[in-house]
Amino acid sequence: MRERRPDTRDVCDAIAITWETLNHVELAERAAAKGCHMLLEEPLATTMEGCDPIEAAVQQAGVSFMQSFPKRFDPVNHELKCLVDDGELGRITLMRVRHGHLYGLMSGAAVPGGRTGRASAHRFCETGDYGRSQCSWPGVTSLVVGES
Repeated sequence: MRERRPDTRDVCDAIAITWETLNHVELAERAAAKGCHMLLEEPLATTMEGCDPIEAAVQQAGVSFMQSFPKRFDPVNHELKCLVDDGELGRITLMRVRHGHLYGLMSGAAVPGGRTGRASAHRFCETGDYGRSQCSWPGVTSLVVGES
């Protein structure tokens, strides 16, 4: 006989929200309303205004919140930042960052959840944030331009 487990909504203390950005606000609000502490993947929302309801829900519920930004702790990026800070690369006048997810190489059917259309359009926003973050390091550049 299969063991019956309690509903996770009744026993969950913390949650990691890793679904597509389009759903972050709703999922974060639901988690906060249940009293769940959360780790939310970047970017938080598709617009700056979209972050406001997340912040409000977290503050109202009094739960802990953390944004995931793993590329900031990537050893390669750390070394690159040290080279920039030490002046080893000279004056940087142009920076091109290439980064992507494996899902870009897969067909829509192979992507988890079959993410296509509107949801997949935000992949630039999700992966482009890594490059934007690196370009905004102090001493790297004063102008950031992006294309989609």
